Amino acid sequence: MVNGVSKYRWFPTFEAAAKAKRAKESAKVAPAIAKKARLKEKRARDVQKNGNNSKLERDASIELKTCADATYGPGTAIVMNDGTLADVLFKVAESSYLQLQLKTTATTIKNKNGYRFRHVLGYAGMLVVCWVVDLKKAWVFDGTWLDERGQKELYFTPGLETHALAKALTMDELIAYLHDHTHAEHLRLT
Repeated sequence: MVNGVSKYRWFPTFEAAAKAKRAKESAKVAPAIAKKARLKEKRARDVQKNGNNSKLERDASIELKTCADATYGPGTAIVMNDGTLADVLFKVAESSYLQLQLKTTATTIKNKNGYRFRHVLGYAGMLVVCWVVDLKKAWVFDGTWLDERGQKELYFTPGLETHALAKALTMDELIAYLHDHTHAEHLRLT
């Protein structure tokens, strides 16, 4: 607008008008693209610093499902979407599934010989499976016991287990344990 009067821009050809329109639209979009680029760089730094815990859990869940389905048939284990309380549902009866929460770590804590699993509270009525990627071993804990313990993180050193359920299991042993073991009555079935 110039002096309250709308000024129209006329272009000599259709191609010139289309080019001007694309330039105007890209000028509007450029700041959003730049912002996303900064976020992508931040994400790369965060993954390098903190690891990719979601990927570790997803890979462990898929490995558990693959092993369970191969051993006991398709549908024995169901991998849930990210953001659900249970990471895996494990079939224990015709229409009953045991809820499992997977916690993973890649290796021992720096300068220590133990493992740390974070955010282990809030899983009462479920089994919490702590999977160590480099050992390919799992320790199974009762989520109710972890809640009663009241500590947000679980540290332990293999061989010095802190709970009766804690026993190192390979993936095949874990699947057999989940399938054949009589689980406590307070564990929720879905």
